Amino acid sequence: VWNLIAGTVFFLLWPAMWVDPGGAIKRVVTKAAESGPFRGPALGGNYLLGQSWSGLFYPVTLLYRVTPLVLGCSAIAFYCVGKGFRLRTSQVIPERLSHISAFRLPGLGKPGEGKKWDWKRNLIWLLAYVILFTLVVSIGTKKADRYLLPVYPMLDIMAAVGLCLLVERVARGSRACFGTQNNSPEVGLPGVMMGRGSSWVLVLALAFQAGFSLPGYPYYLSCYNPLAGGARLAPRIVPVGWGEGLDQAARYLNLKEDAADLRVAGEFGEGFAPFFAGETRPWREDSDADIMPWHTTDYAVLYIGELQTNTPSEATVRYFRSLEPQHIV
Repeated sequence: VWNLIAGTVFFLLWPAMWVDPGGAIKRVVTKAAESGPFRGPALGGNYLLGQSWSGLFYPVTLLYRVTPLVLGCSAIAFYCVGKGFRLRTSQVIPERLSHISAFRLPGLGKPGEGKKWDWKRNLIWLLAYVILFTLVVSIGTKKADRYLLPVYPMLDIMAAVGLCLLVERVARGSRACFGTQNNSPEVGLPGVMMGRGSSWVLVLALAFQAGFSLPGYPYYLSCYNPLAGGARLAPRIVPVGWGEGLDQAARYLNLKEDAADLRVAGEFGEGFAPFFAGETRPWREDSDADIMPWHTTDYAVLYIGELQTNTPSEATVRYFRSLEPQHIV
């Protein structure tokens, strides 16, 4: 069933499959085969610790891309697993939400029947997924931080469980301290989060999480885990830059009197040209006879990714590093 759904969507949403399905699939396979053993400047994703060494590429990338909240709450979840922390016996779905059971949510049997969620076993499976997926993508020669995207939702789930466990533990301590008991049916892992007394935790968690991303607006990809050094240290450790800031470089050049007549050379033309009023030319050399394509342009726009990986060549980057930039974003 899954293959049928995937194949149908693949066909319907890719017009090339309508006219030449064999050719389209062949191009996908051919591209994959060419990308596997490829090594070169375009393989910038392999940059790690200032060199093309990728043994720990994805674990280090993961550390920089998670937020302190996700990292901390995930650690709490597995600390509770190791310490044998036990939740009170209760149904996962509170009574007031029992009508949702008609949708057969995970953890429910027959409509209206609640089952205790085996959070320990599920956490272990989620962790196994994260580890195994990371190992699989590490096999490939070409590496980029986007290839690890599927593990982040799993980490978010683990962090949510850890947050619930933290609140549960705090709630127990409060009841023991003040000698109160909670007889509400809204108890257990999700119930304690749904209770009125703990709703403020959700607000704090959302504010805490947003606090690490909103300052980067509108360039959210420039946000890195501050516990690992943040954006100041990240360029020295992992590849950074997916085009953020190129719009500002274009707007700076648009302020020139003859902006429409300017010619600019840049590696990330697709991220720069839509914002620039003049002509954008490719940065790479097209042939041995054209070793300096930027020589006939008015300006050259260098991006941080090029400086990290010496693109298009080490000599070119070294030459431009010796010059004084007119403007830095």
